[in-house]
Amino acid sequence: MYSLEMKKKTRKSGVGSSAISGSQRFLSQRFRAPEPFPLERLIAVFFRIQTSHCRSTSDLLIQINTLVSLRLLTKTSARDMFERVKLRCNVNYDFVYAIAEKEEFP
Repeated sequence: MYSLEMKKKTRKSGVGSSAISGSQRFLSQRFRAPEPFPLERLIAVFFRIQTSHCRSTSDLLIQINTLVSLRLLTKTSARDMFERVKLRCNVNYDFVYAIAEKEEFP
């Protein structure tokens, strides 16, 4: 049975936050919950890393809508807010890494 005495022992044996190394801190940040981001940021990142010219922004918005319908992205802003749309990524780091390798992204 789990007693209060055991709880005190496990707490004392834990590592303090000041003793966490840089790589451990990176891993803890990597596995935190994703935070919402504005649609404008996604579009800006896309145009920054794109190597060829996009036909139109409407094509890009259709692709983003497809990602939302596949539930790879989630819309976190209110349904009636068209000016400040916020999204959240629903895929983990390993999935993104696998796609980046497949597409030969640096």
